[in-house]
Amino acid sequence: SDDSTADARAWFARATALAVRAVEADPLEPEAHFVHGVTLLWGRKHEDAIKAQQRALALDPNFARAHVALGLVMHYVGRSAESFPHFDQATRLDPLSEDSQLHFKAPAYASPGRWNDAVAMLKRRIELNPETDMSRVLLAACYGHLGMKEEARAAWADALRVNPDYSIEHRRRSLPYKDPAEFDRVYGGLAMAGISA
Repeated sequence: SDDSTADARAWFARATALAVRAVEADPLEPEAHFVHGVTLLWGRKHEDAIKAQQRALALDPNFARAHVALGLVMHYVGRSAESFPHFDQATRLDPLSEDSQLHFKAPAYASPGRWNDAVAMLKRRIELNPETDMSRVLLAACYGHLGMKEEARAAWADALRVNPDYSIEHRRRSLPYKDPAEFDRVYGGLAMAGISA
């Protein structure tokens, strides 16, 4: 609804302002740059988001969440190959966060067409987080690209079982891709499997 959109915008503006204040208050605090970078990404300021996460990592090279965040920005700007070393480093530094890391890694592997790698990650994520709808939808898309139509339809049906209100269009609008055509290319695997999403 319009009210919830306005609330989300107000919340995001406040979060952004607080992140800026945190950086100004202590420019040597890695967490401040990390949080600021996250708000910059969701504000579609991709290059600034990269710089913020790079600054966080310059201050603390072992900051696992900043590695994940930098990998994520690289994915959203269409440079997924550059995200892999950051995701791998995050896994080494924080192996207990496998669930959230797989959530971000799998789309980055799907973007350059590494469908089988993405499928393996998504299956593992679904084991760790059985209530995920997003991983099931991406899994369906990857199966579509691999020509595995039955598996794709089963994954899509599972996603709708978990979340009957799932909307691919809402997902498309909300994810901060620099080039939305990249989202369309990956999730075009649904149509390849005969799924009208």
